[in-house]
Amino acid sequence: MDKFEYISEEESLKALISNINKKETIAIDTEFVRDKTYYPELCLIQFATKDKLGCVDCIAINDLNPFIDCLFSNNRTIIMHSARQDLDALYLFSKERSYSLIDTQISASLVGEKPQIGLKELLYIVLGEEIDKGFTRIDWKKRPLSEPEINYAIEDVKFLIPMWERINERLVKLDRTSWHEEDCERLKKIEPVQNELALFLKLKGLNSLSDKKKDIAFKIIKWRENKARSMNLPRQWIIEDKIIVLIAKKEAKKIDELKSIEKISSNVVKKYGEEIISAINNYSIPLIDYSELFSISEKKDFGLIERLTKSRAEELKIDDSVFMTEKEIANLSKGLYSERLKEGWRSKEIKTILQFISKLDNKSA
Repeated sequence: MDKFEYISEEESLKALISNINKKETIAIDTEFVRDKTYYPELCLIQFATKDKLGCVDCIAINDLNPFIDCLFSNNRTIIMHSARQDLDALYLFSKERSYSLIDTQISASLVGEKPQIGLKELLYIVLGEEIDKGFTRIDWKKRPLSEPEINYAIEDVKFLIPMWERINERLVKLDRTSWHEEDCERLKKIEPVQNELALFLKLKGLNSLSDKKKDIAFKIIKWRENKARSMNLPRQWIIEDKIIVLIAKKEAKKIDELKSIEKISSNVVKKYGEEIISAINNYSIPLIDYSELFSISEKKDFGLIERLTKSRAEELKIDDSVFMTEKEIANLSKGLYSERLKEGWRSKEIKTILQFISKLDNKSA
C-alpha cells in the first residue's frame, strides 16, 4: 500500500471522512510548528487504515473540525507513536473524545523495549522495516511541500497498524493489555496546557528563594501564562524564567524597582512592567507548603524502595523508569504519590513493596 492520497480540498476531505466513518481503527500522526506561538499550529495530519494511506493538508483546508471530530468519535481506535505532543496539537480542534488510544511507544516499553524508543528503531526491531529519517528540519508550513517531504511524513504512519498488531501479541502473552490501557487512558486525560504550579516548580533557582519571594515568582508565572495564551506567543518571549527569579529576589513592587534590575530589558519593562507589578501586588495564589515541596527526604526507606523497584522491574523485564522514575521514588519515600502511582498496575506493585518494607520494620522493632 505505497500509493497515498494528499487531501487539500474540502470535497476530498468529505470523501475521506465518509470512508473513515466505516473504519474501527486508524493510525495517525501530525506535523506542526510551535516555535513562534503558544499553541501548536497544525500543518499535516497523516493517516493510515488497512486500505488507505495519506495526509490532510491542514493549511489548505479551512475547517478541520469535521475531520478531527470524525477521528475521535464512535469509539474508534486511534494508533499513534509517542502521542503526547500530537494530542496537544489536536486538542484544540476536537470536541469529541469517544475513542480508544493506542500508543506504540508506551506498549513497547511494557513488553521490555527501552522507554521513549523512537519510531525508526522500534519499526526495525518489530517488523524489520527501515524508514528514512534523513530530514533533520522541514518547514511544515511552507507550500508546496516536495514529494520526498510528504513521503517522509507518511512513513510515520505507514507501518503503525502492523507494528501494533505484533506488539499487542506480546502484551497478550505477558497479560499486560490492561497495563497498556491504563497508561493510555491516563495520557488521554493530560491537559495540553500545563498548570501554573507545574511551571513554577520547573523554575531554576527556586530553592534559593524565601517563601515570600517564591510567592512573587508564582504570581509572575501565573500572569505570564495568561499573557502568553491571550497573545498566542511562546511564554519565554513574554519574559524569561531567569528574569522572573531575579524579580522575585528583588521583591520588586514598583516600576522603578523593576528598572533597577540589571538584566531585565527596558523593552520588557516598557511593554509589561505595569502588568507585572499589578500581578505581584494583586494576584491571588493558592496557599502552598513550600517546606513539603522542596524538602529533601531524610527517610531511610528511599534507598530500599529504589533497590526493590529496580529488582521488581528486572523481574518484569521492563526498564525501572517505566515502573517508577527516580523522582517518584523520592516522593514516595516522603509519602507523596504521583497520579500514575495512585491506581492501576503500578499501585498494586507498590503496595507489595511497601508491605515488604513494613514487615522488615516490624522485625527490626
